[in-house]
Amino acid sequence: MRELARLLIELRKIVKNYKYELADALNPTIFDAVIESAKRIGGYRSESKTYEAPSISAHIGTSLKQASELLIRLILKEDRSIKCKDKEQQLKDIKRFRELVISQWTTEVSSLAFKNMHEKRWNKPVILPVTEDILTFKEYVTRQANKSLVFLEKDINNKKRVQKLGRCSACIDYTVQ
Repeated sequence: MRELARLLIELRKIVKNYKYELADALNPTIFDAVIESAKRIGGYRSESKTYEAPSISAHIGTSLKQASELLIRLILKEDRSIKCKDKEQQLKDIKRFRELVISQWTTEVSSLAFKNMHEKRWNKPVILPVTEDILTFKEYVTRQANKSLVFLEKDINNKKRVQKLGRCSACIDYTVQ
């Protein structure tokens, strides 16, 4: 809902109509304005063809499909919350809009957005821990495991110590790999 609300705010700025509702946005005649709104939300820069937040723009397409399907269902059920003058025309418009989203969203928005997300992952350095830190951690976990074993020799039913020993052995196994 938050994504669609942000989309609607941007769309209202583009079409210069601040009374637009989401149902009005699901219209094929303003599909290009919806795409522009989604790009703005994601921080699209046309000169570099990059997004600041590519996942938002890409996911809005899915949200728009879901919103159109929900609106179609509400119109067909003749829900009182939906006001429409010409039910058949509005249904046709929403279905056309949904088809545009299905067929064009990937080429217009998602493909570049996902490409940007993958490139950001490539450029992100992987920070590995220092060997001394790993050895220090392993020694600490081993000490904790040994303490738990000593307590369990005295009281085999101590649930806290059994759980702690389990966590320690999982950590030791993980650091050995």
